[in-house]
Amino acid sequence: MQIQLINYNGRNENDYSVTECNSFGQAHSLDSYDLNIIDLTDSSIWLNHCYNKDFEKLDCDNDFQTLLTSVCHSSKTKFLYILPPNISFKTEYATPIRGRGKDFLAREQLKDIIRYLVHNLEKVIPTDIDLYYEKTHTNLSGTKLSADFYFDSKMGENYYDGYNLPEDMVYSDGSEKLVFVSHGKYSLTTLQTKNNDELSVLVQNVLMDETKEEAPDWFQELHFFDDINQNEAIQIEK
Repeated sequence: MQIQLINYNGRNENDYSVTECNSFGQAHSLDSYDLNIIDLTDSSIWLNHCYNKDFEKLDCDNDFQTLLTSVCHSSKTKFLYILPPNISFKTEYATPIRGRGKDFLAREQLKDIIRYLVHNLEKVIPTDIDLYYEKTHTNLSGTKLSADFYFDSKMGENYYDGYNLPEDMVYSDGSEKLVFVSHGKYSLTTLQTKNNDELSVLVQNVLMDETKEEAPDWFQELHFFDDINQNEAIQIEK
């Protein structure tokens, strides 16, 4: 399976098992990959160096526009958008009244400016989003993943278009908040991953259709966790 990770700085800092990693403005041809993972969790995304208080713009707006154009013109690939946790949006970059140098004078947690959070997310996600704040946990194949936001349940109902079955939606433990939703070739999640094992669980449990449909060729070639080592051990025993 060919996977491209697309994030703010183009560095694979969590050592995910992906084919390639590029920044928002330097993404390689999207249809060259089976899956493009667009990671929106970096705190550097949520900055606006404007001199006045403005939560409607991001420093990376131009790169978002470049990527959105590529996303909208893709035809074969699938997308997984990983939305941010509840981090701070910083703006109003100026010199304090009684200080030297410049700093961000306005800071708001994303949960307190959800309207602006959604506004900025939709610059790079070509679907409508409806988010709410609540900390949840979700167990996928024995792995606990956390989230700070969840989607309106109506998104799951509205986005079912025959391409993804309702079972593809994922809900949090206990509270049953919608933390993963699919709309055509686009999949959105608020679940957070910190290492390759957690990302692999998310991809395996969410993107791979668990229905009785025949799996695509690239799925047969996909290795999760230590599958490769286990296969080699089996061959040695033979």
